[in-house]
Amino acid sequence: MRELELFLATALSTMTPILITAIGGAFAEKSRTTNIGMEGMMLISAFFSMVIGFQAQSAWVGLLGGIACSLLVSFLFALMIFYLGCDKIIGGIGLNLFASGLTLLLMTVWFNEPGTYKPKGMPTLPVVDIPFLENIPVIGPALNGQSVLFFITIVLVFVLRYVMEKTQYGSWVRAVGENEAAAKAAGISALRVKISTLMISGFTAGIGGAFLSISTLGLYSHNMTSDRGFIALAATIFGNGRIGGTAIAAMIFGTAEGAAIRLQSENMPVQILSMLPYAATILALVVYGIRKKRRGERENLESYVPSVVPKD
Repeated sequence: MRELELFLATALSTMTPILITAIGGAFAEKSRTTNIGMEGMMLISAFFSMVIGFQAQSAWVGLLGGIACSLLVSFLFALMIFYLGCDKIIGGIGLNLFASGLTLLLMTVWFNEPGTYKPKGMPTLPVVDIPFLENIPVIGPALNGQSVLFFITIVLVFVLRYVMEKTQYGSWVRAVGENEAAAKAAGISALRVKISTLMISGFTAGIGGAFLSISTLGLYSHNMTSDRGFIALAATIFGNGRIGGTAIAAMIFGTAEGAAIRLQSENMPVQILSMLPYAATILALVVYGIRKKRRGERENLESYVPSVVPKD
């Protein structure tokens, strides 16, 4: 029973940055503005939330600073795509490489640390302990001790799902993604909608990145996102850009990562354990492709198509 509690606690923690990043990315995916750069935005946020949080001696200020930096990067990414004519896939890859190089450069120049930097006295975000949860077998102990960002993430899943499915803005996002020309004819500013969805994905990627550095560890390690931004992107595609499906996919991928961490104590080859999250991602996308083929949705141009695939 204790081992199950530890596994569940680890899975909930590892899924959090993937889940929060993916649900914001679902907005960009639904408007056919795939955010390939979420990995880079997470890196930027992870680094600057640590730097700002340490300088201010407040993890909350660090969180806000990391989100602000990620939002700035997402806005610049939108300018690259929509005003400078950059291809979104190439621009996203470039953004990821830029974020990796920039954070490594700043680590070396500012802290003389090319690998990992853990400043003494680095504040971290609080964990949540709710007394009555202890009485719930397995789930209660696993929930207790989680970072406050885990609970914020769960709330945001429901809030963003409501925004997507029940608000006028959500209908605009869906309209632009399904038929941009018709949306424009109806008076919807497709450009503004697409930019706003990129900003939403930048906001949630900022939370995901900050979780990695200031939630519990209080450090920054080069490329510490470890492709979680790409896994979150895969979750948005698997979920068809819907918040519910995306959240389920993100939880599956996060659980696979948690399983890899817990199995390290079983003396299994580290190479096999390291590939578990990626294997789960690939398997899920294969299942997604087979499911779409069987339903005949690949031939229906009006149905959902991942936005990295041109309609024409």
